[in-house]
Amino acid sequence: ARLRALVKDCMAKGSVGSAEFFADKLVTLSAGAADDVYLLTRSLFMGRQFQRAVWVMRKWKKLPSFEERFERLLAVGGSGIGGGGGGGGDGRFGHAMPPPLSASELRFVHLATQCLVECKEWDECP
Repeated sequence: ARLRALVKDCMAKGSVGSAEFFADKLVTLSAGAADDVYLLTRSLFMGRQFQRAVWVMRKWKKLPSFEERFERLLAVGGSGIGGGGGGGGDGRFGHAMPPPLSASELRFVHLATQCLVECKEWDECP
C-alpha cells in the first residue's frame, strides 16, 4: 500500500522516472496485479513510452487478444455477421453483439488505444 501511494505521489508531482521505477517494482512484487500494471502503464504513458506501455499490457495479459474477442463474439450466437443471433444486441442490425468488456479490461483497452494513436499505429488499436 505504501509503495502504491509512493507511485501515485511521484506521478502527481511529475516525477515520471521515479514513478516508473517504483511501479515496475510494485508489478514484480504483486505478480502482475491489474491495478499495479495499470499504474505502471500510466506512468509509462506520462513518460511518452507508448510502445513500452503496450508491451507491458500484453506481457501481463491485460489486453484481450484478437482470439479472445473473436471467441466472445462466437459465444453470443454465431459469427456476428447476419442472421440475428442472440446475445447482447437488440437485433436491429441483424447481428449479435459481444458481451461488454469489464471495467478493468476497458481501462487497459482505452490506455492501449491512446498509446497506439500517439505512435500512429492505427491498425494495432484493440
